[in-house]
Amino acid sequence: MTCDKSHATKIVNDTKIMLLDYVTKVDVSLDFIIPYYFLRRQTDIPLFQDSIFDNERWATFGNKISFLGKILKHRFPQYNKRKKIIYMLDEMRELRNKFSHTIFLELTPDEIRKKVFSLPKLEDGEIKKIEYSMELGKKIQKNMYYVDKEFETIRKMISDDKMQDS
Repeated sequence: MTCDKSHATKIVNDTKIMLLDYVTKVDVSLDFIIPYYFLRRQTDIPLFQDSIFDNERWATFGNKISFLGKILKHRFPQYNKRKKIIYMLDEMRELRNKFSHTIFLELTPDEIRKKVFSLPKLEDGEIKKIEYSMELGKKIQKNMYYVDKEFETIRKMISDDKMQDS
């Protein structure tokens, strides 16, 4: 099946919108998961969010992913999907950064023919183009499903852990 420029552009923009929307939801979920783990009283969560997560240095999506990874590693070492979930979240974060720094993607005829698109990446002070398949959206959807499922598992582990401490 051939792909014209407008169809290819729509695929890439739909992928961008889907990813940016999903990462925003994950970011907000981490705003609740992390303080829920650290704080024993629900009433302290707003204070944690206002003092820790309101600070741009601490509140980056990357730092939240790191917090989650450390919580899982140290408190739930039996959770054997930690590396996979953190890897997926980091991959989404990197893609989100590339997409959010790209206002307009101009697809070349060669990219359309090969069914790929390029996103810029700053590497060693130079901007390089990284090619992605137009099938990226399908991979992202699969990863979104996995992350959602695992977040439910993580929430339950943290909740059960808090119940044991009570």
